[in-house]
Amino acid sequence: QEDWKEAGMNRMSAFSLGRRLKLRLQKRLTGKLSHEAVDILVTGCEVSLWLGEQFASDLSTLMPKLNIKTTSSNKILGLLGQAFPIPQVGHQLNEAGWDLDGTIVIIVSHSGGTFAPLASSNLMQSRTNSIFLVTSEWDTQVGKQLRKMPAGKGVMFESRIFFTNVGVRPAEPCTISVAATHQLLTLMLEYMCQTVLAAPDLRAIAGCAYSDRDLSELERCNVSNIAALSEIVGVNEKGEVPAPAPLGARTSLKGTGSGSCRGSDSGGRKYDLEEVVPSAGGFIGGRGRTDTERALRRSGEVWAQHVLEGPRAWAICAVYIVITVTMGIPLVSGIGSAAGVSAVWALRLMGFLDSIIYLFIPQLACLLIRAVQGRPLLHRMVARTVVIGDCPWVAQSMEAYVSKLFACAYSAASISVISGNPADHLVHRHTHRVMRGTLIAVGRPDGRLSALTSLESTVSLSVNQASSIQNLGVTCESITIGHNPHKLPLTAGAVFLKSFRPRYLCEQLLSEAGKLKKSMSSGALMGEFSNLRSQHSGDQITQMNNLELFDAVNDALNPDNNPIEKYRKAFDAIDSDGSGDIDFSELSEAYQSLGGILRKRDLLKIFEDGDLNCNGQLDFEEFVGIMQLDKLSALIKLGQTTIKGLNGMVCVSPSDENYFGENLREAASDAFNIRKSTSTRCLSTSSLNSAHNSETDAFILVASQNISMHLYEARIASLQRFVSMSVMFHEMGKRVQDFWPAVSFGYLGYDMSRTHSIMRIATTASPVSGAEVRDRMVHMTVMGDLSRFIRLMKSSIRDYKYHKDIKQKYMSMVGLETSSPTETRKNAPASAATKPQMCIQTDGCADESKDKAHQGKALKFRGIIKSGDEALTHMIDDAHTLTLAERRDLLQQEPKDGSVKGGSRGAQVRARAKSAAAKSDAK
Repeated sequence: QEDWKEAGMNRMSAFSLGRRLKLRLQKRLTGKLSHEAVDILVTGCEVSLWLGEQFASDLSTLMPKLNIKTTSSNKILGLLGQAFPIPQVGHQLNEAGWDLDGTIVIIVSHSGGTFAPLASSNLMQSRTNSIFLVTSEWDTQVGKQLRKMPAGKGVMFESRIFFTNVGVRPAEPCTISVAATHQLLTLMLEYMCQTVLAAPDLRAIAGCAYSDRDLSELERCNVSNIAALSEIVGVNEKGEVPAPAPLGARTSLKGTGSGSCRGSDSGGRKYDLEEVVPSAGGFIGGRGRTDTERALRRSGEVWAQHVLEGPRAWAICAVYIVITVTMGIPLVSGIGSAAGVSAVWALRLMGFLDSIIYLFIPQLACLLIRAVQGRPLLHRMVARTVVIGDCPWVAQSMEAYVSKLFACAYSAASISVISGNPADHLVHRHTHRVMRGTLIAVGRPDGRLSALTSLESTVSLSVNQASSIQNLGVTCESITIGHNPHKLPLTAGAVFLKSFRPRYLCEQLLSEAGKLKKSMSSGALMGEFSNLRSQHSGDQITQMNNLELFDAVNDALNPDNNPIEKYRKAFDAIDSDGSGDIDFSELSEAYQSLGGILRKRDLLKIFEDGDLNCNGQLDFEEFVGIMQLDKLSALIKLGQTTIKGLNGMVCVSPSDENYFGENLREAASDAFNIRKSTSTRCLSTSSLNSAHNSETDAFILVASQNISMHLYEARIASLQRFVSMSVMFHEMGKRVQDFWPAVSFGYLGYDMSRTHSIMRIATTASPVSGAEVRDRMVHMTVMGDLSRFIRLMKSSIRDYKYHKDIKQKYMSMVGLETSSPTETRKNAPASAATKPQMCIQTDGCADESKDKAHQGKALKFRGIIKSGDEALTHMIDDAHTLTLAERRDLLQQEPKDGSVKGGSRGAQVRARAKSAAAKSDAK
């Protein structure tokens, strides 16, 4: 975060990315892109791809009109980098489906040297010059290839590499680099959104569904995320144990520096951070430096006991067998001998019992271990299965991480790892398995936020369904990790993460109503939010129907009229100069005359969003679009944050509110509790008095924060859950790893940071060959040039026909006679049959030298056209005649006797024709 605030290489790359994004949107605005054209393509492999998919998903949510795609680098290499393309069965990528010319390509690669992204970076250079890399270091293999690319038109230098600075990675990592890459993508997302938000025309073409307030709240959560992660891992950014927050303290930026995560009491919180007990369900204790870290490590320690059950049972069996066989006294027989039993039948019975013990001693040893540890006795006595459930990028990344932790583990203490999305297919994919003893870890969204309550309810239902599947009276052992401090009744344990963010408005409203409790289920929260939506708030916010101005105008007019007629009357009333368009001064003057107190910058923002063609005026259609804004859309447009910081760089200022939505609440109250003026320049007093105020519930303000809540879950909360699971599973793997040297006096052991693969990144196995990449690059370059030439010719023909029609219409208006080249040649005398004639018929005056120059140009261009295409040949003849302005100048300077005046204008025209012919010869 600190690096992003400085004018370093990442900010230079961000400037280049923002510039490319604006150019791409401007092309889409002018209609130069086809419907199939892909605006942004995000690619990578494995964990890198999963992070990129989440980034692309968030970007699509914020800019729904952009064509954003994600795909694996192996698919790109297989389809575009092979002489015989590999069919991508089951995927939407195909040779003709995606138009990748000029596409902004973002390659995500932790190592920066994985084979498929490296080959794809070379391959895509034949289709686009807008390629960027997100990696761990500036100097990587892919980075070297991108630095060789030329800068864009009119730019001397163009940086293309974003790096996390976590160091060169020897293999695809799944912990620190993942968190750093996710954080860097969050900063890139903020920058791209702020770049588009600053331009009204780009906002319209991208379909921006967010506001600067959403970005400000995201940045506030982003800043406070440092303190949250410090609490999870047990150390702060300086490597020190974080001090506990003082009682009543909340994350605040007021009165502190921009990087501060702890400050003065911001109020509005009913319980303090220390009152949130991080663990529940018996998982208490464990080593660690903070409450949350101890709870996570304790959970991992408990699960390690499941994995080590087999080796420990084997050790108990070995000790028992060695002792009893060596001593010659089995357990039951020894007890009988000590008791003086001598009956034959009794001795045989004791021998039978000893044989049963030898036969089932592994199972008996497991039961003994479970009884001592207090774990369920009837769990399955086999290798454990770990199921991880969370949003896709967290679940898949955790699956890869845990799999690598146990890649070198001995088979006696190994596990199988699977993952799924609890809001989608987790139950369908995994509950058909035997659930006794299965270990399930699920991340829960924060259901205290109204936009996430239904999601947490779905996740909780999946966990309860899995936990309710019983066999022999027992079920799986499940743990949930999340911010809502409520333990599900069927789970074995829960870890609650402390919230370092301010409250959202929905939480504040429940708190003010006295209905926000310390522990509330998602179902209870859903009921409270439903009640809140159906009730009127105490703020008595006046209903805003398509903004205050238009509400008053509509109510003042005859309600029986057609809506379009109402809009037309209002439009004519505001259009004071009768120009047919409304500028901002007219809109502002009319609004103020009606008593509106919206801030001028808020009104200007709504005006700019409605001005689709960006000409500074509203035509009738644009005016109707503003009139038809609903309350939520208008509220989202209100407010504005600083686009540039003190150092002049584009940045997102973090919110300094006591709770998110505080300023929105005040602005809505000020803007919509409006006293109607009794005098107006546009409408009569009696008409204005008919306008009325009505109440609406405050939940409409809560709904305006939905995007902000979604961003918090996708960019901040999910990252905290990912780091939490990393801590828990690392403790689990470390306990299993340290067990073997301890019981074998150092003879047995393995390193959980390594795998059996000995290949380095440069030779990472790929299912697709890269031998033909260079040849395919040349082929794709030629095909791209041919495609651009065809599009250019089509565009030239359309432009020629359009300008020809304009010329003919203009010449007919000024009374000059025109004729086509074909008619000129037919009507020309025999002596002049070989000369191309002027399109404007004069009194016999012709510039012969100019005709010859144009004739030469036409002959050269005609040489590249297939013979027999008479229409296209005539088009080329016409395209190289004099322009209309030059012809009129020549007519004005030519004397009536037919000789050409030797003035400077005629000489300039002839010189221009000769220069054009010379350039044509050179080409």
